[in-house]
Amino acid sequence: MSQAGLIDAVSATPSVPTQFDTDSGSAVPILNTLDILGGTGINTEGSGMTVTVNLDDPVIVDNGGTGQTTLTDGAILVGNGTSAIELVGPLTDGQILIGDTAGVSPSASTLTAGTGISIVNAAGSITISSGASAALSFPTDGGTATPAANALTVAGGTGITTSGAGSTVTISLDTPVSVANGGTGASTLTDGGVLLGSGTGAVTALAQATDGQLVIGSTGVDPVLATITAGTGISISNAAGSITITAIGGNWSTVTDATQALAVENGYVGNRASAITYTLPATANVGDTIQITNIGAGLPVIAQNALQSINFTASSTTVGVGGSLTSVNQFGSIELICVVTDTTWNVVDSTGSWTIV
Repeated sequence: MSQAGLIDAVSATPSVPTQFDTDSGSAVPILNTLDILGGTGINTEGSGMTVTVNLDDPVIVDNGGTGQTTLTDGAILVGNGTSAIELVGPLTDGQILIGDTAGVSPSASTLTAGTGISIVNAAGSITISSGASAALSFPTDGGTATPAANALTVAGGTGITTSGAGSTVTISLDTPVSVANGGTGASTLTDGGVLLGSGTGAVTALAQATDGQLVIGSTGVDPVLATITAGTGISISNAAGSITITAIGGNWSTVTDATQALAVENGYVGNRASAITYTLPATANVGDTIQITNIGAGLPVIAQNALQSINFTASSTTVGVGGSLTSVNQFGSIELICVVTDTTWNVVDSTGSWTIV
């Protein structure tokens, strides 16, 4: 309201205030005008000669309010941090507020009757009564137990232990359960290990088998993990979950394409008008063999993968994909054997001449 307005409104007053003191600081009219503004949780409005000061609707929790504009009749108010309070209910007969995990508001619920308990809910009351009478005898698989002086002993038998705390009796297996009681007698077992019996002693766990290993017996003592040994004319390749047994030189195929991926323990007959490029296998075990012979006009070329090489008498090919062996003669033959896993091969037999690169 301006100073002029104050003079008109109270003309009998000989003077008009020029300073308005507040709870925090003072306000001074400027050009006969004083602003009256709403602060936190307050709003103002003016009409005629009247300034009306109102609370915000609703007053939020930050300002000491509820954040609600209406409260359900009979509902229970539950705090919700700085957010509007929550309303639970109204409660029905026998309902009470029951807490939940920390950080979760309680909920309206009735009590649950456990064994031997009866609960009756009514308006404004809860009646809890004992149900059936307590047992006076406890029949078991072998005999009946009767409490003495209101106490019943729950004892562990063979392979069993018991413990009590509060209202709970816990019945547990012995750790570890012995073989005599149907257990293993061991508290840990090797992952993937084959288990061996040991009379009434704890079972024995073998190590986890590697590629191609089998459990092989030995008279009078525990079996062991071992791989099969290749005899004369036999090649054995062990892999994850598999064992391949091949008669050396027993698998032959005719090649008529320009390229052929070589496989260990295989033989190849080249029969093509132009050159055939054979590529060594990327993986091979020491002792694996490959044989190649040729009848077509196209000459065989043996190519390599990265890090691979071939030793031919006193010479060796260039290591890697740049190295190769090429037959000079149409009917040349060659036999290779792996001498270093995956990477190095020796020529153990050949006919004709071969160009080493």
